[in-house]
Amino acid sequence: MSRKLGVALLVLVAITAWSSLIVAGCFDIKDVASIEVVLNKPGVAYDLSVLESNPKVVKVKYIGFRGGDYAYLYRSHIDRHLVVIVSLQEVPPVTGYYLAIRVESPLKEVYVPVTMVSVELSNVSINIEEFIERIKRVEELYLMKVKIGYKLTGEDRYVRAVLRKDYEGTEVSIFISLVRGKLFINAYIRGEVGSVKYEEIINEVKEVIKYVLEDLYNEESLKVRESTETIYEPMVNPNKIREALIYELLWLTRVGVINGLSEGDIKAIGEV
Repeated sequence: MSRKLGVALLVLVAITAWSSLIVAGCFDIKDVASIEVVLNKPGVAYDLSVLESNPKVVKVKYIGFRGGDYAYLYRSHIDRHLVVIVSLQEVPPVTGYYLAIRVESPLKEVYVPVTMVSVELSNVSINIEEFIERIKRVEELYLMKVKIGYKLTGEDRYVRAVLRKDYEGTEVSIFISLVRGKLFINAYIRGEVGSVKYEEIINEVKEVIKYVLEDLYNEESLKVRESTETIYEPMVNPNKIREALIYELLWLTRVGVINGLSEGDIKAIGEV
């Protein structure tokens, strides 16, 4: 469990309207299933002895982290699958320790079918500016989100783009790279789809590739491969993880672990 402040898949790096409370996630594989708040609001105090005397709380020693020596673990009052971790953390550049509350769900493996459509061309002679404009027009013609970067001069000129679209839960990503006369297009279709819908998505992906390549397009050069990708998801619904964080903040305040945090403060955390 990393102590680094960063962005987790669920909500969570933000500074609330009163700016003195930081909500942060940590970089760790379990971060796709966790939420954490660090209470650095002036006036917030804590009393960990309340947890030490609770038989349902486990005290564990931390090794190699920038924070207090110990953390306190217990099962959430909202869902017993969720673990609540109470610890002390530093928030650089400010010195001193602040109380951190983290709610973490177990992970489950999910196997996602992936179809890849790819084309690779060498010794490509192409008008780069026109190529860039065609990629940009995909956004309007095919309702895809387009991000593009390029350099138009010098030997190291290039074009790189990412095109994305969600087909009712099926994610399509198309990566385009043109560097030193070599052109690569890799399209990934992730998720379960019915046979009819699958053909529709495949056909649209091919249409996009054909539109981008224009005269360079040759369907025989397209390669289609299928595989399975393993991803990790929380066993507990993310909304319930957030709900648990708010409940545990209220509970920790009620039993005297946290002092100086109002219900309004806690409500603001829940709205981040």
